[in-house]
Amino acid sequence: MKNLADVGLADVQSVYSGREGQLWELVMGQQIHVGGFQSSMDLAERAGIAAGTSGVDLCCCSGAGMRFLVRFRNVAQMQGVDATPAMVELGRQRTEAEGFTDRIAFTLADACDTGLPAATADFVWGEDAWCYVVDKAKLIREAHSQIHGSKFLAEYWKLVDRLFPGGYARVFEQIQAGDGSAVEFGLVFVEVQPYYFRSQYHRTRLIRMLKHARLSSLQAERLKRVLDLEHDKKMKRKTYV
Repeated sequence: MKNLADVGLADVQSVYSGREGQLWELVMGQQIHVGGFQSSMDLAERAGIAAGTSGVDLCCCSGAGMRFLVRFRNVAQMQGVDATPAMVELGRQRTEAEGFTDRIAFTLADACDTGLPAATADFVWGEDAWCYVVDKAKLIREAHSQIHGSKFLAEYWKLVDRLFPGGYARVFEQIQAGDGSAVEFGLVFVEVQPYYFRSQYHRTRLIRMLKHARLSSLQAERLKRVLDLEHDKKMKRKTYV
């Protein structure tokens, strides 16, 4: 994630408590993010948000995302956390008006230190507002603490296995055995650099294995380009230190 170094919590609270926040809502709708309803639906589909589950929305603003999940994904319970009093109060009013007070609750708190009980949610929801959080690592730790640990790991590896043909472990076994399709997949992976939780670790492991794999001359050239780029990035980091 990128950081907005010159924007802090006080700035966000000021905007969302005033007319600028109201203007954004007039332009983009209650969800106040690019893509609106369709973007939220796409994210819910990709995340596998299922009916009857429970979630926590960090940086929930006025709770439009939670009301979307309850209405269109039939989520059973949502707990929203936001640090702007005006947004939390507005969210409670709108939730009551729409008849969802039995399924949606709000907490006024820092998203990085919610004070909520740990390991009680099936998922954590967050959209564009996370870009304003200064300490991204702390935000992710807080999000992770809210999810049932075993469920989080099971869902994570289920998604990773879907990304790797035949499953994560199988791809590495096939590369080691010299399988051409697996080698090609590994090369494409390290070239494209998909981004997800621990993707850099998976990419580094693939690079190490590809160094010892049987490659065609063209594949060897492609791997060399990847290695050269990695070397250049390391040298640039050393230059700026």
